[in-house]
Parts: sequence; structure tokens; C-alpha cells
Amino acid sequence: MQKNRKLVEGALLIAISVILTRYMSIKISVLGVDGVRIGLGVMPIIIAGLRNGAFEGAKVGALADIIGYALSPGGAYMPHFTLTSALNGILPPLLIGKKENINSGRIIFSVGLTFLITSMILVPYFLNILFGIPYKVIFLPRLISFILNVFLMNTTLIVLEKRVNILSFDKALAH
Repeated sequence: MQKNRKLVEGALLIAISVILTRYMSIKISVLGVDGVRIGLGVMPIIIAGLRNGAFEGAKVGALADIIGYALSPGGAYMPHFTLTSALNGILPPLLIGKKENINSGRIIFSVGLTFLITSMILVPYFLNILFGIPYKVIFLPRLISFILNVFLMNTTLIVLEKRVNILSFDKALAH
């Protein structure tokens, strides 16, 4: 039963992530490449990791990127971005630790540090080595995106956790 729940939940979170990322986010091109994206597409990946562990978060992140690319390709497939998507599911649960430790401060810290690593360091690095986009050209747009995304993600996750205990399956069933 637990395995089926994780499978169905993972599939649902992948679908939500693909829809939010590919079809319901703001994309800003930098030198002809989608350099900046503002939206909540990473949130289901983070939720998967926090609810079911880093491995499940990684699977949801990687599959959401691969399926999203298959449905809406924006050029050649780049596994570099699948790695960053998987890291969005891996890092928050590793940074928070045990599920019992989840609170607003830890959510803000883990989401902020995850986005700093993936959005401000890895993605610009990959955009530079793959497409030659200089870091200084993309820094300011990505910084604005980073601030907006971290604020949106943290606010949404904290409200969902306080209202419906989204990060804890057992607590959610009790309501």
C-alpha cells in the first residue's frame, strides 16, 4: 500500500511540476536561450523530496524534466538540467534532516540554499559551457528570478504546510 501511494503521489507531483514549469511560468530569454524562469514548477519536486525522501525527490525531479522536455522541447535535450532538477528534490530533505524537524525556518533555509546552488550557480554555469552565455550577462536577471522564486516557493510551502500539512502524509490524513 505504501509503495502504491508513493508511486501515485510521485506521478501526480511530476504532472503538476511539468504543467507549472512548461505551461504556467514566465520565461525570459537571454541571448536566445531560456535563461530565466519564474514560477512554481520546482515546488512539487521539493514536496516529493520532503514528503518521501531525497531518492524520491530525485526521481520526481529527473522525470519531471525529461517528461517536460518530451512534451515541450526548447532545443536539444541537455542532461545537465535534468541533474539540477533532480538536485531540487535531493537537497531540501538532506538539509532539513528528519521529517520531525520541518518548520518554517528550515523550509526557508533549505529552499533558499537549494535555489542558490541550482539556480544561481549550476544553471548559469551550464548555460555558459553549453551556449556561451557569459555569467555577467545572466547574473542580474537570475538574481531577480532567484529572489522572486524563493519568496514564492517559501510562502506557498509554508502556507500549505500550516493549512493542510502538505509535507506530512500522516498528519494530512488526520485532518
